[in-house]
Amino acid sequence: NDLENKYNEQLNQIVNECEVIPSNELKKYTDELERVSKQYNNSMSEIANTKKEIDDAEKELKIRCENQRVNADNDLAIKRTELESVKLGNSVTYIGAYAFYGCSKLNHIYIPNNVTVIKENTFKGCSNLTDITIPQGVTEIRYSAFENCSKLHHIYIPANVKDISYGVFDECYSLQKIKVDPNNSVYKSEDGILYYKKGETAIRIPCGKRGNVTIPSNVKYIESRAFIGCNKLENIHLPSSIKTIGDGAFEQCSKLKNINIPAEIKELNNNLFEDCHSLTNIIIPEGVTKIGWEVFKGCEKLKEIKIPSSVTEIKLNAFDECISMFNYNVDSKNNIYTSEDGILLSKDKSTIVKYPCGKKGNYTIPSHINRIGEKAFSRCSNLTNIVIPTSVTSIGDYAFESCTNLTKVEIPSSVTSIGNNTFEYCSNLTNIEIPDSVTTIGAYAFEGCENLAWVDGGWGLERVGEGAFEDTPFLYGVESLDDYNEDDDYFDYILVGDFIVGCHGRDAFWQEYEESYDEEMDRYDWEWELDLTGYTGVADGALQYLPITSLVFDDSLLSVGEYAFADCELLKYVEGIPATASVAETAFECTPYVDGWEAFHLLIEDGVLVEYDYSLGWDD
Repeated sequence: NDLENKYNEQLNQIVNECEVIPSNELKKYTDELERVSKQYNNSMSEIANTKKEIDDAEKELKIRCENQRVNADNDLAIKRTELESVKLGNSVTYIGAYAFYGCSKLNHIYIPNNVTVIKENTFKGCSNLTDITIPQGVTEIRYSAFENCSKLHHIYIPANVKDISYGVFDECYSLQKIKVDPNNSVYKSEDGILYYKKGETAIRIPCGKRGNVTIPSNVKYIESRAFIGCNKLENIHLPSSIKTIGDGAFEQCSKLKNINIPAEIKELNNNLFEDCHSLTNIIIPEGVTKIGWEVFKGCEKLKEIKIPSSVTEIKLNAFDECISMFNYNVDSKNNIYTSEDGILLSKDKSTIVKYPCGKKGNYTIPSHINRIGEKAFSRCSNLTNIVIPTSVTSIGDYAFESCTNLTKVEIPSSVTSIGNNTFEYCSNLTNIEIPDSVTTIGAYAFEGCENLAWVDGGWGLERVGEGAFEDTPFLYGVESLDDYNEDDDYFDYILVGDFIVGCHGRDAFWQEYEESYDEEMDRYDWEWELDLTGYTGVADGALQYLPITSLVFDDSLLSVGEYAFADCELLKYVEGIPATASVAETAFECTPYVDGWEAFHLLIEDGVLVEYDYSLGWDD
């Protein structure tokens, strides 16, 4: 700053005095100005060098600090596993979140009275802790504080505790009793169960309780996750006074065989009976209007369910993984749903809502069905063959997902679209023919069909979603270029109809491309100019990462999917995309024009970029 000020002062002096300075004296001023300018420039250069040294030192310091932090964390992790007993001094007023997380050998800890909050996850995973005294000064116990303290058999809540968060005692499988100080103004306990003070809301039933539990008649509300993980309970009796039951209230009660749903209940909330593996029968009372998300998921022994006339909404996955389910029986007065041969249908019998997973063998869909709903046959592992009539025009997302024994399916010419994940993980499906009527195949539609080696048809395709054939033999590339019969300009596309969904040996090509870089010539031996005229589309990610330098399309092109040519680091020239084509926003992401590497030439018809204004750095 001093040098700059001096420079400016002398410059101003010269400017102000230039008219009166004799010519014979002018040189000394110009010499001085030149000297000061050089000194200023040298100083600025030194400042720049110093700044770089500081930046480099900061980077090195950050790296060293990070390494020390990692080493310290590793040391602490080792020490955590060895801790058996801890006594905190009376001066301790604060224990941080996760402080004793994962101390699996810890069996005793003394907490001083000055501590007021037991923070989130403080003792989570202390699986050897059998008892703990919460000091009188504690006012708050935050979420998951004692989660997975699997040997903790009782807990005492002192008088000053005003807030107990959710999940505090989850996975405490030995916990028999929660006892609350009688002077506590917010909570109370009865028969080892935690309630709010008025006794109208059951908050937490200890996971270690066995056999039977009867909730008192004055209780009106069951909190979310109240019984979660009570895997020793077999029978639960709820009083008629119960008005609402929260999400996941009985989740993971794996030995539960019998439970009644009180008549006042209007909604079966999400995950209510999820993973109640021993539940064989349940009565949904008239008056229930909604069956929520994953309510009966994983109820493996549930064989039949009666749906009353009052039910107006059944969420997706409500009966997912009910592998023994044989019969959905809907009350004839229900205005939204009906059943036929044990199958859950829409009232007008046009849509299959849910097929019972316990049914085995083949199934021919009736001709009055025109839509297969989302997840309709999901995880029906006993289904081996499905016949779809020409009346069906739409197949929903996840419709046949994880039908692991399905070997044959014929898609009729009436179907125009295949949804996302429709046949995902149908591991015994070996071939599929896509009718020309299908214009769209959704994302991951056939992902994980590990025996799907043959796909035919698809001449009407306009769009193929991301990962549609991921992890299938149909899309497996050759492992080595030794297995690839290369012609000079030949590129081995994987096609469904005229739609490019991938290329053989992409990973092998990429590896060979990376190894072919010639530093002297500053080029790669593997570089392709692709002529894609005549092809109707390129699927999401189909030709990503490849050493493509240029692309030529024509009017046949209908769509270019997400990330279709992303990360093609050499791609600089694209020609012939028609104005009618749908080009995804990320189709050319991380190619030279996006990151501003070198000039990128894109020749297109007028109007094709209208919807991409202000995105991806396009210039006018």
